[in-house]
Amino acid sequence: MPPAKTQRIDLRATPRQEALIQQAAAQTDRTVSEFILSSATMEAERVTTSRRWFTVDDPTFEQVMQVLDAPLTDTWGLPLLCGHEGLVYAACSNVVAGVAGVWWFS
Repeated sequence: MPPAKTQRIDLRATPRQEALIQQAAAQTDRTVSEFILSSATMEAERVTTSRRWFTVDDPTFEQVMQVLDAPLTDTWGLPLLCGHEGLVYAACSNVVAGVAGVWWFS
């Protein structure tokens, strides 16, 4: 059984937006709520994924891998950087743990 939907999201729309959304929902045999929630969820997943995964061409990937594989020579600032939450903290945790090659930050 899918989890119960207990949260409410209120939206305001122009008459044109409402009509367009109703038309699209009807054409896909979904309710307006199902259509809006599905569309918004897909866009949210696209946006958040684009912030976690980085795509580069082969030459750039090779350059990045060379930098990651190179020994650390000057790490005096690493503890300072790792003391902060967020992307830098996640990157530092990966470096400290010796995990390289996974470029996924949540």
